Amino acid sequence: AVANGYLSIKSGESQVVVAGGQESMSQAHHSIHMRNPVKLGDTKLVDTLLVDGLTDAFTNIHMGIT
Repeated sequence: AVANGYLSIKSGESQVVVAGGQESMSQAHHSIHMRNPVKLGDTKLVDTLLVDGLTDAFTNIHMGIT
């Protein structure tokens, strides 16, 4: 929405744009790091909600603790 608003202003189509968005944390995926080959059952699922969404990138601590 923000990118489309920017393009609308840049192209001269609009002078003012109100843009927003939302997230759906309940739709966060689980993922597996598969860059290097792994043996069957020799890997862990990563809960992307906890790792990407709720862990502070600077301190690597869950945001509920900070």
